Amino acid sequence: MQSSHTETIDAFRRLCRQKGIAATHQRHTVYQCVMNSKDHPTPELIYERVREEFPFISLATVYKCLHTFIDVGLLKPASLHHASLRVDPNLHRHHHLVCKICGSMTDVGDDQIVQPRFVGKLPRGFRVEAIAVEVIGTCADCQQQVQ
Repeated sequence: MQSSHTETIDAFRRLCRQKGIAATHQRHTVYQCVMNSKDHPTPELIYERVREEFPFISLATVYKCLHTFIDVGLLKPASLHHASLRVDPNLHRHHHLVCKICGSMTDVGDDQIVQPRFVGKLPRGFRVEAIAVEVIGTCADCQQQVQ
């Protein structure tokens, strides 16, 4: 009987083979860190988490791994316009609640929101490829700290 760890590595190797990328130990560690995250981590946060297991990994390597995963469709950026890259393991269509104080991001299912529609023509032939909604507010933890 295979161990859970071995099954995880085998699954990662299959994913990499399907996407045409090498399944390195560093990539596996970074990928597992993101997949086990309950947040939408920045590369810097992933780096700190991965260093506990892989102390000699560099921040540049983490960035390269993340960009490779995004390029082949294993991950996606959580938001394209925040100051730092945030990665999202959830590849299903969804939206985000973003706390303006701590920056936390929470997924909101596509079925939980009415899609916005544009009134009139978009400027200069702009072609919509996807609509992602970010609802900006204050999370419950930050609300408690303010009170």
